[in-house]
Amino acid sequence: MGIKSSKHSTNEQKLVKGMSGQTTSHPSDKILVLHVDDDPSVLEVSRQILESEGKFRVEAASSVEDALQKIGTQPFEAIISDYEMPGKDGLQFLEELRQQKNEIAFVMFTGRGREEVAVRALNLGADRYINKNGDPEAVYCELGYAISKIVERKKAKRMIVNDAKRIIELNEKLRVVGSLTRHDVRNKLVSLSGHVFLLKKKLEQNPDLAKHVSEIEFASKQIVELLEFAQLYEKLGAEELTYLEVEKYVNDAAALFPDFKNIRLINQCQGLVVLADSLLRQLFYNLIENTMKHGGNVTSIRFRYEVDDSQIKLIYEDDGVGIPDALRKELFEERTSRGINHGLYVVSRICEAYNWAVKETGKTGEGAQFTVYLPRQLVKDSAAQH
Repeated sequence: MGIKSSKHSTNEQKLVKGMSGQTTSHPSDKILVLHVDDDPSVLEVSRQILESEGKFRVEAASSVEDALQKIGTQPFEAIISDYEMPGKDGLQFLEELRQQKNEIAFVMFTGRGREEVAVRALNLGADRYINKNGDPEAVYCELGYAISKIVERKKAKRMIVNDAKRIIELNEKLRVVGSLTRHDVRNKLVSLSGHVFLLKKKLEQNPDLAKHVSEIEFASKQIVELLEFAQLYEKLGAEELTYLEVEKYVNDAAALFPDFKNIRLINQCQGLVVLADSLLRQLFYNLIENTMKHGGNVTSIRFRYEVDDSQIKLIYEDDGVGIPDALRKELFEERTSRGINHGLYVVSRICEAYNWAVKETGKTGEGAQFTVYLPRQLVKDSAAQH
């Protein structure tokens, strides 16, 4: 049962007059509150005081059954509920709402100060528990403030959830469109490559025209690279990270190169286990591919790692011609002066997705070297203690 309004009638009347001063309208931007209490005087006093603030519109219900019916007819944003009422009590009311997945703001507002009731209410999903006994000004100021903040927080949460759903839906649309587009474009490229091959055979004696055909062929290869890049880029951040053995993924990446048998692979990553996803193999593949394309007469590629107090250094190096000084600043950019450089750009983005960092650390004329920096907390202890 709630306290009777007569107990504080004089103070409450002054509070209502002081907070309002005049009759207020009920614009649509006000918070619609349902107050549930079996005491009509408490309902009336609460309505007057809360509405005098200008932020609320309060509807009343004398029982849980009455409240449940009204919830289905109006878009209430918050509920104020007494604990002890005929029929179902406030805790049963709250439990029923939460079982229905109704996350409406719920404040238990009762004269019963028992701690176990407050604990049960909060465990069932109440947002606040407020004792209605005490100075009316302090009590209702606390009640109004609590409702405002809870509703504001829940609105923000709903917006975040809705935005996340929209992003997921948009990403799915982009994935489907991208997949279908890549499939169709690849088919057209196969046909284009066939026609280019036939043209080159017929133009063997005409070098001027053959040059143009070669440019078409080069552009086709760039399109393939773009499609592969787009497919990889879609996967960034899509998988849940898990602990993976670096040694295995290095070997898997090297196995994708049919001509790798002419190069000695030195894999010294035994015991290194890192937090990553399936793109880890792509990271290593792109580093190796960069060597195969630009390294010159490479005879060995080496993967190793070093441990210091704050991080793990995963080091890739080859014995090729090294990185020209003129290209060092743009290594990890999306484009180079001669078309596309998505390989190292993808390496940098994969590292970024893992919360790693990558730098080119080689010396001119001494082969290429790339160092990947991993925070120790992203590496299993057995490797960190190596």
